[in-house]
Amino acid sequence: MGVKFAKELIKYRRARHWTQQALSDATSITRMRISNLEGGVTQPTEGEIKAFEFAFALPENTLVFPDDEKAIPQGDRRKNRGLVSAKDVELETEAKYASEYRKMKGEIDQLYAELDKAEKTNAELTQKNNVLAERCEKAEKEVVKLKLRIADMVLKDAI
Repeated sequence: MGVKFAKELIKYRRARHWTQQALSDATSITRMRISNLEGGVTQPTEGEIKAFEFAFALPENTLVFPDDEKAIPQGDRRKNRGLVSAKDVELETEAKYASEYRKMKGEIDQLYAELDKAEKTNAELTQKNNVLAERCEKAEKEVVKLKLRIADMVLKDAI
């Protein structure tokens, strides 16, 4: 399985233009482990295979039985390989939760970016408001001075 799996893993990762780090982020499998798997240095666990297939949105066992091999139908494969176990269900559930977590984290990061932008805009508007308030105060003082001058001129003319 090692060399064929490694080739398939590389093929699907590159098809998505993902780096090993991007695949690591998508699967929660370390980049070093992915490097070792792609190099054929180590064999993948069933959980890792499921995580990769989930990240790539592939049908089950696509990485184990590439297109050039005949895959056993899913029902038979589960019976023949004993894949229906609590551990399998747990791994599948973890992969789904990991995907949902990544999706929600992306949405949260986007919301924080929007919040930062809104706060920056708010700060800029507050600064502009303060500048305008100062200009209004100065203008009001000038108006008072002008009124006093006018009143003074009116008094001088009256006398």
